[in-house]
Amino acid sequence: MKKLILFIIVGLFVFSASTAISQELAANSRPEWSVGIQGGWVIPNKYGLSDTVQPTFPAVDMNATNSLLIGAKAGWTPNFAKQYFTTQLEYFHVFGPNADNQAIFSDGADSLSLKFNATIDAIFLNFILRYPEGKWHPFIGIGPGWAWVKLSDIQTTVTGVGRIDPGKVADRASQFAWQVLVGLEYDITRNWSTDLSYRYYALGKASYDELELDIKGQSINLGINYKF
Repeated sequence: MKKLILFIIVGLFVFSASTAISQELAANSRPEWSVGIQGGWVIPNKYGLSDTVQPTFPAVDMNATNSLLIGAKAGWTPNFAKQYFTTQLEYFHVFGPNADNQAIFSDGADSLSLKFNATIDAIFLNFILRYPEGKWHPFIGIGPGWAWVKLSDIQTTVTGVGRIDPGKVADRASQFAWQVLVGLEYDITRNWSTDLSYRYYALGKASYDELELDIKGQSINLGINYKF
């Protein structure tokens, strides 16, 4: 009888200890999945414009306007990474950047000017290294992706050249893209966090009939994330 009582007491102690340890581990464990939204201010590089068929004008850089970015992201941290490494699927939409009316060629009586509005949609698979300890987590990452760039309200003014059609309504192109990220994430609670990041993106050379645009830019982003 005494052995039975002792066995029950030891069993209860082991059960209580294991339960407490499990609860402590669960409380201290970090979620492996996350979702988030973001917004940002885009500071584009100049558009690199060139004529791909029969060069009417030399390659030229066109000024681009600043614009806004919105996006969403979903992340996964594998168990073996111990929070040092995260993969992230990210989508963002850029309202612009637009190119105001600019002269891109002038030679005596011959001249050509161009303006257009632009929208960018891009999806990236990011690979991110981060410091996991504490509440502040600096991170750096790189991501390959694919971008869709639409030009609308395309207006050309041609004098003497007469080879490019003026007044085209819209044109769209898609191509391989890549980006680099660096930033800082702060844990608000165990599940909620916010981050501030800098992004440099290169969306490749988009071809529109006889014209080719080299599209690059950078943005400052603010995001909020939920981890589970």
